[in-house]
Amino acid sequence: MATSTRLHADRSIRARLALRLRGRHPAARAERPRRSPLLVTAGLTLALVASGVGLLFLSRSAWFDVRSIQIRGGSHLSHDEVAHLADIPRGTSTIWVDGAAIERRVEADPWVADATVTVSWPHTVAVAVSERRPVAIAVDGSSRDLIAADGTRLGEADDARDLPEIVVSGVAADDVPALVSGAARAVDALAPSVARTVDRVVAQSDGSLDLRLAGGTVVAYGAPGQEREKALALAQVLRWASRDGENVARIAVAAPGIPAVTLVG
Repeated sequence: MATSTRLHADRSIRARLALRLRGRHPAARAERPRRSPLLVTAGLTLALVASGVGLLFLSRSAWFDVRSIQIRGGSHLSHDEVAHLADIPRGTSTIWVDGAAIERRVEADPWVADATVTVSWPHTVAVAVSERRPVAIAVDGSSRDLIAADGTRLGEADDARDLPEIVVSGVAADDVPALVSGAARAVDALAPSVARTVDRVVAQSDGSLDLRLAGGTVVAYGAPGQEREKALALAQVLRWASRDGENVARIAVAAPGIPAVTLVG
């Protein structure tokens, strides 16, 4: 009787274990309904379209309108002049600002050597300007134009400008821009104390340059080029002449390694 009861209990336990195991087995689970790939794709597409429409609406809203234009680095050009060159229409969204196009417009002004545009969301556009610096005045008949170190003509010079003159005479018209640019580079490379003594730079028909100093000394500069080396050689000769009290009539720095000096006889 005890054996029969124990067998019955064992069968009950095994039956319950079988039911539990059968319930955990994947095959015994009730199959979940599978989503159609088309429905999943359609849902994702609708979500993306809704997000895109929302972003487009937000970008066109007044929330991102340009409200502040900051100008940095300009000295010759005023804030309003640079802003006019930038030409950012009222109502432009900072999201759609074309920085490269703005930079090109600002750099079209000869005074601007470089322009960099940055956008700070939601409302600010900053334009950083690096301006050219006039180093000489190109004289052509009655016209007097300011010249930057790279030869760019910056516009008409006023009478108050105390800068060396660049005089080009007897030179073919096609050669004038290169000679003016070379003369400007020559002046720009000089030490400030030397540059202040230069009255004019005369371009010769053979393409060489002569620098006429305030004290009457003529510097035979040679063809444009080696600006730093020639500036250093000229500064050394002038320093020697000042120290020793020499009156120099002519200094040749066309070969800067071996400058030649002619004293006033």
